This record gives sequence, C-alpha cells and structure tokens, in this order.
Amino acid sequence: MGVTSGAFALLTGEGAKDFAIQNWGRGIHDQVELHELFADLSMILFGIVGALKILFKHSIFKWNRSQQKPILKGGITTLIVILSISGISSLAITGDLGGKLVYENKNIILDNTAK
Repeated sequence: MGVTSGAFALLTGEGAKDFAIQNWGRGIHDQVELHELFADLSMILFGIVGALKILFKHSIFKWNRSQQKPILKGGITTLIVILSISGISSLAITGDLGGKLVYENKNIILDNTAK
C-alpha cells in the first residue's frame, strides 16, 4: 500500500513542482529537485523491499516454537531490514524537505493568494 500511495504522490508531485516553480520562481528549483530525488529514492527502496518479500514469500520473523517467540531469519531478512531503514530515512528526509519548501515559502503563497 505504501508503494501504491507513493506512486500517486509522485504523480501529483509533478503538478506541485510546476506550481512551485511558476509561483515561487526558478530559485526554488534546486530545493524541489532535491525533494524529488529523495522521494524517488524512497520509492525505489520500498519497491525493492516489496519485491523481495513477494519473490521469497518472506516474512521477517520465523517462530521459535520451543521458546514461543519470533526470531529473525537469515540473509534476506538482513537485506530487507537494511533497505527498510534506508527507505524510512529517505522518506523522513523527503518529508522534511517538502515541509521546508512549503513553510519557508509560506509568505509567497499568502501574498499570491491575496492578489
């Protein structure tokens, strides 16, 4: 679901990018591109995680029946965990950059709305 909603976010992001550059000027282009780069990276990382889980019919944990608790499985699990942590980090940076884009340019938005 995350990858699917991310795809919709990327599609609507193109319109937002055009709006931002048109209304805030070309000076914001580098910030928008950096935000877009991390958004794409997040989608790629989580897409790989999803593909790995589907291909290997993989759940991160297996149950230790004698101790009745979950334990991590081998190499694929390690890869999935690393990619997931990287994806979460990339997604957090994407959100931070997006928030800065909006709130650092809030006065420009309000001025354009008032006109």
